[in-house]
Amino acid sequence: MKLKKILIVSILLIPWMVFASSGDNFISIETALGVEAFVSIHMSIFVLIPLSVIISKENRKKTFLTLFGIRIAILLFFDFFVSPMIAVIDVLAVFIGGFIVVPIAAAVTKTDLLELNQFFNSTKNLSVTNQVSKIELKCTKCNTVLNITDKFCPIC
Repeated sequence: MKLKKILIVSILLIPWMVFASSGDNFISIETALGVEAFVSIHMSIFVLIPLSVIISKENRKKTFLTLFGIRIAILLFFDFFVSPMIAVIDVLAVFIGGFIVVPIAAAVTKTDLLELNQFFNSTKNLSVTNQVSKIELKCTKCNTVLNITDKFCPIC
């Protein structure tokens, strides 16, 4: 049964494969792959990472890698079997994803967009708080440990 379905799908894909290999495209496969590699950076930052934060609060990295893998598989399939013109659609997808999909997904899940910004800054904030807690102020005369809010030594 599965073999019949695979055969039917492969027969339906023959016209697309012929179109992709006919050379009628004004974008070569190499150019399309280069554009998609460049757009992947922007797609990751502005669309996939915020979506992974919205979708999964606990396992953001796995969700991001899954979304990124699905995107790459779709792009490669279209590049080699359908048309390299998918690169143009991929550029438009960054804008559509960043300005339409992410805000709508955040509104539907009631996720604050500022929370997404905190996700990017969370590693910086952790390192700063750890460094601040390690600083210990001492009085130069009597060697008493001072609080950060103390202007003068309470003993001296």
